[in-house]
Amino acid sequence: MLAPQPTEFARRTAEIIVSFEISEDDSDEDDEDWGASTYSSLEVSDPRYLEHLAQNAGFQTAFTGHLPFA
Repeated sequence: MLAPQPTEFARRTAEIIVSFEISEDDSDEDDEDWGASTYSSLEVSDPRYLEHLAQNAGFQTAFTGHLPFA
């Protein structure tokens, strides 16, 4: 297992992610088992960073938008 490198992670993330926005879905359809739905927008410095998502319009994740920057 690799040792965490939060400083390196923050540096590389800043090079890749140009901007992002996360907003909560306003609908009343929140599922108690899954939590709130959100919309997210992500701009990266090179489109190749998102090529693996080209076939998927949506996905589920536990990402909260809170990044552990050192």
